[in-house]
Amino acid sequence: MTDDIPQPENPAAPHGARIPVLDAVRGIAIVLVLLVHFTPDYLMPNRALEWAKKLMFTGWTGVDLFFVLSGFLITDILVRVRQSPHWIRNFYQRRVLRILPLYLGSLVVVFGFLPWFVPTGHDPAFDTMQSTQGWYWLHQANVCVFLHGFSATGSETVNLGHLWSLAVEEHFYLVWPFLVALLPPRRLLPALVGIILLAIALRLMAMATLTGPMLEGAFVQTPARMDGLACGALLSVLFREVAATTLRRWALVLFTVIGAIFLTDFFVEKGLWVGSYLVRSVGFTLLGCFYASLIVILLTDAPTTPLRRVIDNPVLRFFGKYSYGIYVIHFLIAPTLHRWFPEAALLARLHSYVLASVVCIVGKTAISVGLALISWHVLEAPCLRLKDRFGYAPRQVADAAPVLG
Repeated sequence: MTDDIPQPENPAAPHGARIPVLDAVRGIAIVLVLLVHFTPDYLMPNRALEWAKKLMFTGWTGVDLFFVLSGFLITDILVRVRQSPHWIRNFYQRRVLRILPLYLGSLVVVFGFLPWFVPTGHDPAFDTMQSTQGWYWLHQANVCVFLHGFSATGSETVNLGHLWSLAVEEHFYLVWPFLVALLPPRRLLPALVGIILLAIALRLMAMATLTGPMLEGAFVQTPARMDGLACGALLSVLFREVAATTLRRWALVLFTVIGAIFLTDFFVEKGLWVGSYLVRSVGFTLLGCFYASLIVILLTDAPTTPLRRVIDNPVLRFFGKYSYGIYVIHFLIAPTLHRWFPEAALLARLHSYVLASVVCIVGKTAISVGLALISWHVLEAPCLRLKDRFGYAPRQVADAAPVLG
């Protein structure tokens, strides 16, 4: 969900140059998230449509794709600029300008303005959210989930349950620059492998010792979900240590094998579910490897290959550009969108499960995108223009460029 995109296809490119295909990959991630949140849970009239619906419900993996992208892009930036003067300070200042305006602005609306229109007692769940709001201001939404359950993050007025993933990323931003500063790139490899193994171990421990809401909350805690970010960071380091042709061969094997594992699990479990034993144990790590492999394949593909041409298109790039705003806003307003697009009423009026689903998904997405565009032009873009005041030294950026061939 970040906008600092490196240019590994051209090591001499200045810091901040964009790779359109990675914008498109980010677009895939946000589209997956929109599908899982906006697809109605109709019991489809035939098997093919039911499988299609369950495929859309695998959109929760879009969050893991965001994690891998963030790990990859942020690590690339940090390794490039680590010799630049005041690079850690500049990194944090740039992150603040990218993340906080919309995030804090959303909390101001939720906890500052909405209570004026939602009297105490009108929406008890919203009253509970207000009593736990300190966790959100402190960027600890995932800790709130662990202590109070996902039920405490949603109401008939607004939903904040998706902010756990932003908390995980922000914790990563807080710690990772100092590890990059302390360790040379080759020493980062064992550290990242250790982080991945630790995440798996913590999830297994949680499955063995916790139950109920605390178990659900354990799977959104930063130490237990660092493997996606670590897979992305590991990929950034490997691009500097391994020839692109070799890395591509590994990626093709991993992409095929892991894809086959998930495809098998999808049909055996009649869907790819967050609660399955495979996903909760090693599945998040496999997802990180799967999406990291996809990024390798795309970055080492020629621009004219069928896969690049399918993915690197203006629509996905558009969604990728505005993905942060779409992500933050779409679930905040989900209760209102549910009232505007009532699933039962749509089905009764349209007499078609497919048409009702399409209207629901497209309508909710259009409103979310529209608000994200307003947010971009009114709030985010003006703040991002200030990032130029905290740039990195171009010479140091070019010296640390990754190797792709």
